[in-house]
Amino acid sequence: MDEDHLMNVIEVNKVIDMNIEIIEQENEVESDGDDDLPEVADPYTIMKKVTGESDAQILINKMENAKMYVPHFTFQYKEENSKLVAMFWANEVAKCNYKEFGDIISFDATFNSNKYNMKFVPFIGVDNHRKCVTLGSGMLLHKHTASYTWLLKAFMTAFKKEPTMIVTDQDEAMKRAIEAVFTKAKHKLCMWHIMQKILSKICKEIYDETDFKDRFNKIVWNMFMEPLKFKEKWEKLIEDFGLQNHKWMTNMFN
Repeated sequence: MDEDHLMNVIEVNKVIDMNIEIIEQENEVESDGDDDLPEVADPYTIMKKVTGESDAQILINKMENAKMYVPHFTFQYKEENSKLVAMFWANEVAKCNYKEFGDIISFDATFNSNKYNMKFVPFIGVDNHRKCVTLGSGMLLHKHTASYTWLLKAFMTAFKKEPTMIVTDQDEAMKRAIEAVFTKAKHKLCMWHIMQKILSKICKEIYDETDFKDRFNKIVWNMFMEPLKFKEKWEKLIEDFGLQNHKWMTNMFN
């Protein structure tokens, strides 16, 4: 049974399973009932019997075939002890996007896949319509400096040129990997992640029961504020709320 036929069998079985479930509900048929309905094999059991533990290899084969037959398709992967631990891919559209909009990119490893616990890592840019565009994609089993370093090197193999700026969360392992691979790019922290964390970093009495939140937002979200004015307002905010020795706020400013 080839892979395409296998996937067709699985999809057909999914439809059959859903139809049987609907019939059972309508006729109030118990799942352990008699022979009122035919027993249909679990499609995932079928796949397991045919593929065994080789589902990762099927994915690798698909990607390698795409690299052979799809113009400008890039794919790299890494195995440890015969286990897939990292992969990166980018198609022609992604490469065109990077050529036009790759000066500032986002690199985010906060997504998980459901089944294999590998982290989905998209590389994202913003086009001239302020819409997000995909520049490449990766998957990692571990969020270690070595894993991120491998992924960024794979990215560089595909695109040959560093971005001008890269935006990430505050992952220290990611920071070390960026410093090792993107030696010329400026590294900035993502405002979305900062705003998600501030609620846990600043005590509730200050954040919710004073004008701190309003003043903070007016400072950090003002696109037109000059650097000197930003510094002045930031220092005044820190002074007014006695946060001069607050490590997280100091790190955010620096």
